[in-house]
Amino acid sequence: MENYDRFFKSFSHPVRRRLIELAFQGKCHTLADFSDHFSLAPTSVRKHLRFLVRGGVFLTKTERGVAYYFFDPANLFVPWEKFSKKYRVA
Repeated sequence: MENYDRFFKSFSHPVRRRLIELAFQGKCHTLADFSDHFSLAPTSVRKHLRFLVRGGVFLTKTERGVAYYFFDPANLFVPWEKFSKKYRVA
């Protein structure tokens, strides 16, 4: 699967879209923060967070054994540019 395939698939699940919203609003940064907003097991939330990281939507940083997740809107443009370049008409 190409990188932008994972990127676009990142937005295909409602839980992942909500995780993006929460991160964009600055309300959540750790698994525990995100888990408080869902009626899912933390392992399920972690699965979606990992998918967002692999898709290039989230960045992650680990400090003292705690993973912090960050959403940078600038990351949205690179995969879109790669994808749309294939279909541009000169």
